[in-house]
Amino acid sequence: MTHSIMWKYIEEEPNIIQTLLKSKEIKSAAKQLSIYDRICFIAHGSSYNAAVTVRDFFRRMSGLHTEAHTPSDFLYNCGQDDTSCKSIIIAISQTGTSRGLLQAVEYAKKQNLPVLGITAQSDSPLEQYSSFTCHLCCGEELSNAKTKGYTSTLCTLLLLASETGVYKGHITEDARADVIKEIKMSADYMPDLRRQACDVLTCSHFGSDMQALYVLGNGMNFGTAMEAQLKLMETECIPTSFNDIGEFSHGMHRSVSNQISSIVIDHQFDHDDTITAWKFLSSHGRESLLITDDASINNAQVIHVENMPLTQSILLTTMVIQIVSVFVPELNGLDPNRPSHNELTDQMKTRV
Repeated sequence: MTHSIMWKYIEEEPNIIQTLLKSKEIKSAAKQLSIYDRICFIAHGSSYNAAVTVRDFFRRMSGLHTEAHTPSDFLYNCGQDDTSCKSIIIAISQTGTSRGLLQAVEYAKKQNLPVLGITAQSDSPLEQYSSFTCHLCCGEELSNAKTKGYTSTLCTLLLLASETGVYKGHITEDARADVIKEIKMSADYMPDLRRQACDVLTCSHFGSDMQALYVLGNGMNFGTAMEAQLKLMETECIPTSFNDIGEFSHGMHRSVSNQISSIVIDHQFDHDDTITAWKFLSSHGRESLLITDDASINNAQVIHVENMPLTQSILLTTMVIQIVSVFVPELNGLDPNRPSHNELTDQMKTRV
């Protein structure tokens, strides 16, 4: 079995979160965001998944109208900004070099829209194009499938939302403190969760000879399901798909077979429907891994996370997904970062 550098990056996440909790840049950016009425996230790939995951939380905490768009959607479908609504763009790119994102940022600036850039790379093109910047504090990540960068993005957005809400007078300082408490607790739980997840995956052999994968989630963890779909597609290089729990029985269930593995994310919303879907997939699919905060559910393919009601355990659930995305290819004797059609990114000029 290989041992990817991704394990090291996952292990770094608790310390990265502690660093972000002390970030003065986030507080400064939140103060500037508080004068606006509308936030528009623009991002590709995992950064877009993070924006979708946190979008509703950001609205609830900050009181700002909040949207999330891919760069092409922003460029071709959003049209002119509504001048009656004071808007700001939040552009997210870990490397700060995504060509499509930079095109969208250039377009936004032509519309006289200010841009907050969120990136890990100082002096990147995104930072140069942005009005002001927040850095992800995650360091270099030399892997195709990003893990610590994604978690850094989630944490940054959670903190930015709650800080903005306080500056805007939408939430109290106590409410912000409750969010920070959950983030700290999530970081503290991560080492034990990492061991638990590896034990469950080792004993169950989940993902052995995996052929295809469905991922279901809801609430904030609908975005986590999107990220899980992308991560396993990137590392296992197999067909994957995601959906909302509520949409699963509206057609997707018809394609389930003994060739389909699945991951079901359970937290707060539609618990009964989630467990019904998981049991169906366990019976009719190849195998089904459940991630849940319900300690009463015991099964060889269940990983338990702590209940974080405000942040819906997204930091912990994300860590489980990241572990699965490294564990499964290694279980099958594969390097999660092996080349696979890498020529396309050059042909498409994905990075500048």
